Amino acid sequence: MRSACIGWAVWLLGFSLVFSEARATSIESTQGDKTPPRVLGWLASLDDGNDEVALQALEFIGEGSLKRQPAIRRRLQSFIKEPRFGRFLNSSNPHTRERSLNLLLIMGEHGKAQASRLREMLVDPETKVRELAARALRAMGSAGEEQIAILGASLKDPNAEVRGAAAFALAAMEGAAKSHAPSLSELLKDPDDGVRGAAVMALMALGTDARTQAPQLGALLLDPNAKIRMAAAQALMAMGEEAREQAPRLGRLLSDSEPSVREAAAHALMAMRTEARGQVHLLAGLVHDPNAGVRMASARALGAMGVEARAHVLQLAILLNDPDAEVRAVAAGAMGSMGAAAGGQVERLVTLLTQDENYQVRRNAAGALGELGDEARRQVPRLEEIIPRLDADLRVEMVTGAAGRNMRMDYSYLLDVMTSLPVHERAFIMAMLIFHSEFPVEQAPRLVDLLAHPEDDVRMAVAGPLRRMGPKIVDRIPRLIELLENKDEDVRRHVLRVLESMGEAAQAAVDPVGRLLKDSDKEVREQAAKTLAAMGDSAKTHAPQLNVLAEEDDATSVRLAALEALGAMRELKGEHAPMLLAMLAYQEPFSDVKTQESLQNMFPSMMQHPDTTAAEVHARAGTTLASMAPLGMDAIAAILAMASKEPQGRAEWLVRAHIAGGGVRRTELLLQWLVGRTASELPQAPALDDAREALMAFNDLWPYTKEHAGLRDDLAQQIARVTSLFSGRWSESDVELLAVHAMNLQEFYPMHAENLRSAIGQSERWRKATAFFWVLVTHSFFWILLLYFYPRFPQVQAFFFWSPWVRRFTGFGYVGLLLTWVPFLRRRLLSPFKYLLVADAELAKFDPATYFKESMVSSPVSRKTESLTSAIPQLKGPSILEGASGLGAVPD
Repeated sequence: MRSACIGWAVWLLGFSLVFSEARATSIESTQGDKTPPRVLGWLASLDDGNDEVALQALEFIGEGSLKRQPAIRRRLQSFIKEPRFGRFLNSSNPHTRERSLNLLLIMGEHGKAQASRLREMLVDPETKVRELAARALRAMGSAGEEQIAILGASLKDPNAEVRGAAAFALAAMEGAAKSHAPSLSELLKDPDDGVRGAAVMALMALGTDARTQAPQLGALLLDPNAKIRMAAAQALMAMGEEAREQAPRLGRLLSDSEPSVREAAAHALMAMRTEARGQVHLLAGLVHDPNAGVRMASARALGAMGVEARAHVLQLAILLNDPDAEVRAVAAGAMGSMGAAAGGQVERLVTLLTQDENYQVRRNAAGALGELGDEARRQVPRLEEIIPRLDADLRVEMVTGAAGRNMRMDYSYLLDVMTSLPVHERAFIMAMLIFHSEFPVEQAPRLVDLLAHPEDDVRMAVAGPLRRMGPKIVDRIPRLIELLENKDEDVRRHVLRVLESMGEAAQAAVDPVGRLLKDSDKEVREQAAKTLAAMGDSAKTHAPQLNVLAEEDDATSVRLAALEALGAMRELKGEHAPMLLAMLAYQEPFSDVKTQESLQNMFPSMMQHPDTTAAEVHARAGTTLASMAPLGMDAIAAILAMASKEPQGRAEWLVRAHIAGGGVRRTELLLQWLVGRTASELPQAPALDDAREALMAFNDLWPYTKEHAGLRDDLAQQIARVTSLFSGRWSESDVELLAVHAMNLQEFYPMHAENLRSAIGQSERWRKATAFFWVLVTHSFFWILLLYFYPRFPQVQAFFFWSPWVRRFTGFGYVGLLLTWVPFLRRRLLSPFKYLLVADAELAKFDPATYFKESMVSSPVSRKTESLTSAIPQLKGPSILEGASGLGAVPD
C-alpha cells in the first residue's frame, strides 16, 4: 500500500509540474529567456549527490516539459553525456538501467551520444532493459540505425544467448528492423529453441513488414525438423492475411505427425481468416484430433472465419461435447460467430449454459447465445424463462457478448438491461461501462439523463463513458447545468466530474460550478474546486471564493482542492504557503488499522466515503507547495521533515525540496548535506566559502526545525561535521556564527556544542597566531622600507635611526640588535657617512710607520698599558693582537 502511495505521489508531482508549466507558458514567454524558479529547482535536483534523487528527477521530467523549456532540454542534453549518467546505464540495478533508458527514449535523436553504449544493453540479461534499449535506438533515428546494423550482425554470433538477445532487440524495434527480416527467417533454422523463439517473436513484431519473407517461411514449412516447421508457422501467423499464398502449405501441415506443428498451422490459418477459406474443410477435420490443443486451435480458426465456416457447424458442434473443458469453452464461443447456421445448436448451448460445471464454458455459451440474439430465442422460446434465473454475470455476458468480440453492440438495449436489473446484479455491466465501453456520442443525451438516476451505482457507471467523451459533448452543457441543481449531492458530484473532463471547453458552466463552492456537502465543494481548476483562466473570477474555502473550510480535502485550484490559476500567494505547510502535518483521524476496521464494522455508512488519506494530502500539498518556488526556509524545513519521516519516499521529497528552493545557491548548499545523506553523497572536498554559506543556511533553517525532531537531529550532526572540516580556519565573523550554533545545540546536543566550542578555541588561537605573524611581517617590511630609503632621506635617518628611543620602541627590540650584529645592516647604517669619515681620517697625511709605532696596547693579564714597540719583544708563543682596524682598505 505504501509503495502504491509513493508511486501515485511520483506521478502526481510529475503531472502537476508539467501541467503547471503548460499553464504558465504564455506568461513566462513574455519574460524573455528567464527560467522560472521551479524549473531551476527541478534542474538542480539532477545535480543532487544522491543518485536516487537524480533518478527520481528524471522520472519527473516528461516529454512535454522537455519541449516547452529550453533550459530543461539543454540540461538533459548535457546530462546524458556526463559520467554519472553513464554510471546509471551500467548500474547493477535493473530498475536504474530502465529509468536511464526511459530518458534516452524521451530524448530521441538528442541521445545519440549514448548510442554505442546501448549496443551492450541490447544483450542485457533483463528482458525489459533489452526492450527499452532497442526502443531507445529506434527513437534515435539515424544514430540508432547504425547500431541496428551492428545488431543484425549479432544474429550470427556464435553464442546462442547473444543471437537470441539480438533477435529480441530487433523485435522491440518493430518496423525499423525490417531490413533484417531475411536474417531473422534464417534464425528459424537455429538449433537452439530459445533463438528460434526469439526469431519468431521478431518476425511477429515486424508483422506485415516481414511479408517479403513469406515465401522463405513457406519453404521452411517443409523442413524435416518439426521445431522449424512450427516456428515458421508461428511467424506466418503474425503476417496474417499478407501470407495468404502460404495457406495451402499450412493446410498440408494440419496432417503433420507433430501435434505442436498442427496447432501452429491452425493458428496461422486462423490469422488469415477468410483468406484461408479453402482450408476450412481441413480445419474441420481436426475436431477429431487426439490432441486437445489442436482441437482447440481448430475451433478458434473456425470461429475466426465466421459464416465462411457455416458449412462445418456440425463438426464444430462435436467439440461442444469434448471431454476437455477448455475445448468446450472455445467451441461455444466460436459457435456464436456462425450466425443463423448455428441455430440448430442453440439447445446444446442452453444446456451448456445451465448445466456445464465449468464456469468459462457457461460464460462463453451465454456470449454465443447473446450473439445469436433473436435466432436463439426463436429456436428456444424457454430461453426467456431461463435468463432471469441465471447468475448476473452470465446475463451480462449474454447482453455484451457481441461487444466483447469487437462486433455489434446495441448500447440502448445495454442501458435498458442495466437499469432494469436489481441493484446487486448490475456489477458486471457497471464495470464494463466504467472501464471498457466506448459509447458513441449519440448516446450522450441518454447517458446525461441517467446521471439523475435514483441509484448511485447507475450514476457512477454512466459517468465513466461521459468523462471519456470529454469536450465532444459540450452541447450537453445546458442539461448538465440543470443537473447541478439536483437535490442529490451524488448527482451534483458526478456532473461536476463530467464537466471537469471537458476542461476549458466547459467555461459556460463556470458560474454554476462556482456557486457549488458553498455547497453543504464537502465532496461537492471539493469537486467544484477541482472542476474550476480544469477550466483554466475563465475560472479566475472565483479565486476570491477559493481563497475563503482554503482558509475557512472544515474539511482538509476541500481546503487542499481549493489551494490546488488556485495553483492551477496561478493565483497562489505567500499567505497560502502556511496553509500548505500545515497540511504536511496532517494525520488521519483514525490512523490505527484495527480502529478503522472496527469503525467500518460498526458504522459502515460513516466509513463508506473516508476523508482523503494522509499520504495523499502530504503528496498533493507538497507538490502544490513546490510549485510556488522559490519558497522560504519554513517551507523547505517542512518538506525536508517529510523526507525524514518517510524514508521510502525520501527521493521524491528531496526533489520537491529542490523545486521549492528554486535553485537558489544557499538552498542548494543546504540540500547537499540534508536529509540522511551517506558519506558518499556528501560533498567530498567543499570550499571554505561553500562551507561558510552552508553554515549560514543551517542557521536560517534551525528555527523551523523545532517541530521536526528527525530533521533537527540530522541538522545538528551536519553542523558539527561542516565545522570540523575547517577547524582552525574560521574567520572572526565565522566564529560569531559558530557561537550561535553552539548556543542552539547546547540544550539537546551538548557533545556537538562542545565540539563547536573546541573549534572556536582553535580558530581563536589560529587567528591570534595569524595576526601576530602578519604584524611581524608588516613591521619587518616597514623597517626594510626604512632601510631602503634611509641613505636617501635625512629625515628618515634623523627620526628612526639616530633617535635611540624611537628605534627602541618602534623596533620591538630586534631591530637594534640586527643593526648592530648583521654586517650588511651595519654597513648600510654607516654608508651615508662613509666619505665624511674618510675625510676626517686625512689619509693623504697618514704615515703607517708612525701610526703603528705610536700605538698603545694593553695586556689582559697585567692590565699594563705600554707602547706597541715595547710590548712585542716581550711576547712568548702565539699571541693575538686585538685593535681597531681604522678605515681598513678604504679606497681613495
